[in-house]
Amino acid sequence: MASPTVHHTRRPTVPAAEEILGGYFRVLDHGFVALVDYMGTDSDVESAARVSYGHGTRKVSRTRGLIRYLRRHLHTTPSEMVELKFHCAMPIFVARQWIRHRTASVNEYSGRYSLMPLLFYKPKKEHFAFQSAANKQGRAMQAALPGFDTAGLAPPSDLYNESVQRWNAVRQKAAADYTWLIDKDVARELARIDLPQSTYTQWYWKIDLHNLLHFLTLRVDAHAQWEIQEYGRVMAGMVKRVAPLSYEAWLDYQVMGARMSRGEIDALSRMVSADDDGLTARADAALSNDELAEFDLSPREVRELKAKLQPGPSPDFELDLHKMRDGAHMAEKMRAATPGASVKRDATASHRQDGSRLHLFPRHRREITSLLRHHVPGAEVWAYGSRIDGRSHDASDLDLVLRGSGGDPVPPRQVASLTGALRESNIPFLVEARDWARLPASFQREIERNYVVLVPAIRS
Repeated sequence: MASPTVHHTRRPTVPAAEEILGGYFRVLDHGFVALVDYMGTDSDVESAARVSYGHGTRKVSRTRGLIRYLRRHLHTTPSEMVELKFHCAMPIFVARQWIRHRTASVNEYSGRYSLMPLLFYKPKKEHFAFQSAANKQGRAMQAALPGFDTAGLAPPSDLYNESVQRWNAVRQKAAADYTWLIDKDVARELARIDLPQSTYTQWYWKIDLHNLLHFLTLRVDAHAQWEIQEYGRVMAGMVKRVAPLSYEAWLDYQVMGARMSRGEIDALSRMVSADDDGLTARADAALSNDELAEFDLSPREVRELKAKLQPGPSPDFELDLHKMRDGAHMAEKMRAATPGASVKRDATASHRQDGSRLHLFPRHRREITSLLRHHVPGAEVWAYGSRIDGRSHDASDLDLVLRGSGGDPVPPRQVASLTGALRESNIPFLVEARDWARLPASFQREIERNYVVLVPAIRS
């Protein structure tokens, strides 16, 4: 076997990012995030910013100082020069929150084109909670602050167990109904319509660094739904490897920092004075809740101001490389959960006439057979390759060989006519038909080891 060709690149790369490129990190029970590609690093943010000042001004400040200045003062355009592309799988309800961020390019898994893997999200007991009394769109906090009374906050175990039983009943019926509809050759776009929001979907998601950091600021925040926080944490760890200086500045100014309103600044100025020598606490520096209200701060704003002045520990978004998996591992998990995956046969089966080994829906089989009978009458047609050896998915190519009567070649005009008809048909995957008589003997022997007869000795 020839040695793989090594291509050197002039693109800026980061060893830490290259180490995880194409690696998959599990999120929740069946989800994942992978960094598929990236364009640019911290140096590209710097270069884009310095073009405003002309060539030769790099000595004005070092890269770190410039990037921190840009992020501190919300000069965001240079960060848009860096892009990251991810492959993600998440429950549909998470995807619907995620897609609200409209500044990315997205291509989602199509339930019209492909079969849906029947994977469903189940919350763990520690994340099962009552509705929040203070937040209409969230669950009650279970990781409370020290000294906070959590009595009665966590739901009892029997409620969680019954909830799981009810969820499972809904999912089992939905999965059974979906499989039944698919087996009856009902259109996939209709078969999928009652799958629950806990069903996993996936997409490719490409976004620039500025908008990614805005997304992460919102989605790693404690007020975001816990499930999407989990995705945010993994993606933040990937940003740390692609653009570590931008990540550091984002952590300091957006995640751990806070904006102040005019009323909040006025209130703090009443307690602290600032001059050339530093900050000084004023005499009798104290403000009650009632006094804070005099700065036009609502009770909620007062609570938020207090929270801003109680900094917590800096979050750790470091990736655990021991948990990284390759793409084939995740693809197999998705394939195994797809209806029909369990009935694929062993590729070493010897009964070549057993057409049931061919992974092909009846509707597509009927259409292909009809085209074969019309365009290559008199030919016997074999199928080989991934669609009979258990390696295929719904969008896999279908490989065929056309065997003319008596081993003669099939007329080229008929092969060309068939190829054109297949291309113009509604079959949602590539069908490639080759003339057996024109294949090398070594290729013929390879096919003879494992094939099925799609249509025997077709007669006009």
